[in-house]
Amino acid sequence: MFEVKWDGFRALARVTQAEAALTSRQGNDLTQRFAQVAKEIPKALKTPDCVLDGEVCALDEQGRSSFSA
Repeated sequence: MFEVKWDGFRALARVTQAEAALTSRQGNDLTQRFAQVAKEIPKALKTPDCVLDGEVCALDEQGRSSFSA
């Protein structure tokens, strides 16, 4: 077994009352840097409040992660 290594920014998304705030591991606010991601996260959820831990990634035309995208 293996897990794909996605190149991106590690982020916590704190969703409260259907609004998301993104922060880095160091606690830096990433919400404005990834404003579209922050806007779309609550739309994809079935709960108004949660915390997500993940990687914000961009994919190239072939579906591969691209850190420079």
